Amino acid sequence: MLYELECLEGRVIAELLGVPENTVWSRLHLARKKFRALWARRAR
Repeated sequence: MLYELECLEGRVIAELLGVPENTVWSRLHLARKKFRALWARRAR
């Protein structure tokens, strides 16, 4: 949400959450993957 809707940079999100920037990108990747799977199931 912070990246897609609020247009915050990964570095800023990492600072806000207190996690490494790589963690932000890996969590974003997993969230997108889950969303695609849910969307595909819904489309059936």
